Amino acid sequence: MSEVRAGTQIQLDKLVLWDCNPRMLKPLEGQSQIDIARAMNDEFDPIEIGRSVAAAGWNDSSVLSVTSEGMPKEKFLVIEGNRRLTALLALVDSDLRSRLSNSEAWDVQSEKARAGKRIPALVPCIVYPTRSDAENRLGPMHFVGMKGWEPFQKDRFILQRIDAGGPIAEIAASLSIEELDGRKAVLIFRVFQSLGSGAYGRLPEKHYGNLRELVLKFGAIRKHMRLPDAQRTDEAFSGLTSESDSPSKEILTWVFGTSPDKGSDPDEGRKVQESRDYRKLNRVVQNIAGIDALRDPLTTLEEALAIVIAEGHDPSLLFEEHAKVLSDALVSLRRLYHDQGEDVISEKARQYLAGAVKLVGSIDALLALPY
Repeated sequence: MSEVRAGTQIQLDKLVLWDCNPRMLKPLEGQSQIDIARAMNDEFDPIEIGRSVAAAGWNDSSVLSVTSEGMPKEKFLVIEGNRRLTALLALVDSDLRSRLSNSEAWDVQSEKARAGKRIPALVPCIVYPTRSDAENRLGPMHFVGMKGWEPFQKDRFILQRIDAGGPIAEIAASLSIEELDGRKAVLIFRVFQSLGSGAYGRLPEKHYGNLRELVLKFGAIRKHMRLPDAQRTDEAFSGLTSESDSPSKEILTWVFGTSPDKGSDPDEGRKVQESRDYRKLNRVVQNIAGIDALRDPLTTLEEALAIVIAEGHDPSLLFEEHAKVLSDALVSLRRLYHDQGEDVISEKARQYLAGAVKLVGSIDALLALPY
């Protein structure tokens, strides 16, 4: 296998924008270089780099990560640095500039860069033998480095690599993340993908982070949606099933409203107005009376929660009551020890701790519930 070649100078016209760039909100696989450049321009403002190049030239310490694997002879696919490549291409290619939404601004920067002879003919690159090798470098930069991706971008990147045949544990190790984080990505992204062909319909990418919080953080909601824990999710998980489709639609409608491709009113059926109310929904769906109340179009989330509390079926309230008793007992023990010393506290300690041990048993049972 070839080795990584650092410090390689490559002609600008030999570099190719990546059509599977995880940065992009929508996949551009198979699209033209102009279409990819237009998407990069609209989403990531490469003109900021264009202005820098026009004013001060290209910094040779800014290297691109590339590979020739699967490319035509003398061509290199850019895995890391597509925003910078878009900027350079826009500065030199008048036809590309004319297709960009801010073409006039690009014309100004191109003229300035040409006048100052600041556009590089050769671009410093690190050449990786395979795309996988380059991605192994790309992942940690955006997962744990300074150039963080959004959850949708991270999870899609993980799934692309798993779909290519990589085991979750191996992919996680290559990205310097925990294996559980890889399983979480599989769980959420597969659910997200399967929504488009299910009862609920497509969920916009802007809600992906909220979907992630909803499913991963709130066990009762996840249980109602008939979804597995992340720990039990593997490479074969395919998203919603016939069993989980209908209850998932119910939860997602309460949280996000009607799917854009299922109705004209996005707020129809919505019960949750803010993400901080997810906890309330989690409490409601633990009880059949709360679920039935939410299914009534005229009942609000607050009203459904009030019904659950009034019937004494809210386990989180019981947990809080027991936790307060335990906390008060421990505070009293500390005060007795501080005020009266070891000899006096011994008998009182046994009394307090006997009750506390019994109470901890109750709390352990509560912790097993899907909060």
